[in-house]
Amino acid sequence: MRPRDFIVAFIAVLAVAGPRAATGASLLSPVADVPLSGGATRFDYQSFDPRTNRLYLSHMGEGELVVFDTQARRVVASLGGFPTVTGALVVPELHRVFASAAGSHEVVIVDTETLKTLARVPAGEFPDGLAYAADAHKVYVSDEGEGKETVIDVETNRRVATIDVGGEAVRFRIAPDSGQRADAKPAGRHRSEDGRGHRASRSGGREVTPRPVHRGRGAPGLHRM
Repeated sequence: MRPRDFIVAFIAVLAVAGPRAATGASLLSPVADVPLSGGATRFDYQSFDPRTNRLYLSHMGEGELVVFDTQARRVVASLGGFPTVTGALVVPELHRVFASAAGSHEVVIVDTETLKTLARVPAGEFPDGLAYAADAHKVYVSDEGEGKETVIDVETNRRVATIDVGGEAVRFRIAPDSGQRADAKPAGRHRSEDGRGHRASRSGGREVTPRPVHRGRGAPGLHRM
């Protein structure tokens, strides 16, 4: 197999550091180099299912959702039909993985047991990050292109609402046990007073400060830490 026909994934494990503070070199050690399917093009989000030990990777440049077995260290499947796939979110209790196919402006819902597509839900101009609110039975999808969020009911696999967040939303998190949603917004249209290019979004009656989002530009790879 020629180098351009695959991507080498680097896997590392977290070692036991002991009572003393350990350096980065002593924390990680290489375990295996595993070839992945497709070309050497961009990967984006990853989501891990601890019940099955499977890692779902958005192979954005190939328009594929890659299913990787972290125990067997092999590719289980490379699912096509995900043009410009960005976000990926597995919800183990639902046996589903949600993937943002920005190229077709939709979220694709896949059964994690059969790896079959269950639904394709319209999700704005450029769907990106996803978050699951278990109590509400909803998946929230950021639309980087239109500054909105799409709300998907996981019981019906249908879009039930669209929320205008007032700017270019990239990704967000649902705070456990609080129902709070934090939206991270890149520099450009909105800038916080500290100049970091992010601002908090109000949800549930109080302001929540998001963690800054950094988009890496390094070579694609698979890292287990």
